[in-house]
Amino acid sequence: MRAPLLTSLARAATLAAAAATVGACGFLPEDDFTGKRAGDGIAPWTDLGPAQVCLGNQYLGPPDSPPGGLCFDQNRGEEPCVDDGGCGSREACVCGRCIVPYCASASDCAADRVCTFASHRCDVPCFTDDQCAGPGDAVCFNGVCRGRCLDDSECQTGEVCNSQSYCVTAACEDDQGCLAGERCRVQAVPRRMAEPSPLVTTSPARQVVLWLEVSDPNQVDQTAIWRAVAADGVHFAMSPASPVLEVGTTAAAPSVVATADGYAMYLEVDGGASIQVATSSDGIAWSTPTVALTGGAGPAAARAPSAVVLP
Repeated sequence: MRAPLLTSLARAATLAAAAATVGACGFLPEDDFTGKRAGDGIAPWTDLGPAQVCLGNQYLGPPDSPPGGLCFDQNRGEEPCVDDGGCGSREACVCGRCIVPYCASASDCAADRVCTFASHRCDVPCFTDDQCAGPGDAVCFNGVCRGRCLDDSECQTGEVCNSQSYCVTAACEDDQGCLAGERCRVQAVPRRMAEPSPLVTTSPARQVVLWLEVSDPNQVDQTAIWRAVAADGVHFAMSPASPVLEVGTTAAAPSVVATADGYAMYLEVDGGASIQVATSSDGIAWSTPTVALTGGAGPAAARAPSAVVLP
């Protein structure tokens, strides 16, 4: 077994916005620049926008935002999906369910959508009615596609039919913000996510796995380590739907390496009081951490470990 090298130096650059969302990057075609392609991590990168991290059928939003969703008929279900192609023309695949996507900022919407802030929805932009695809009547209204309707059943999931016979959305934080007979389908819940530690698996399928620290914005002094998985490196789902490691008051800055027996995780505990190490055969169930490096308070704190396996 090759031994991991542990350093207590803080990471010079984190892979995520420390208090908001996890970011995702990818290669630009290097042909456009030099005439040949490279896959060495030096070629120009392109920002793919915030990586969606789902917990069940909700995604984790910025910690300074309230929960957000849309009201619709309480008896209406949501179709399961893998991607947007399996959803209605104004819907999107949000954490495995087809629904008109909620937004609090422009970055919450896909590149081909715009956030209509007044109604907190990601809209399909348009210039003419012909650009508004999908079954039923849809028109281009004020630069975005709107469905026409006689009742809620003629609208897409997340929409309701208003008195002017347009399919519109009503933003909500909970059921109390909706009318009788409606429910609030919360899509975004505020969480603080930071310090992702990624690994790529090859069996049984190629996936990107992140171990990261997560905290509730109402309890910022308590953090735990969670595990998220994505096939494309952009759309992540928490797996399992609960923390994989909790130790002390704050378990933070995980650094995970593959070993001959599975995985080893080094992490910062209680604000730098120590760096501890835990092991796992599957990356989900971890041993009780033991102290690898004793820190302290202030300048003596041992923070943000970075572990690598030496060749």
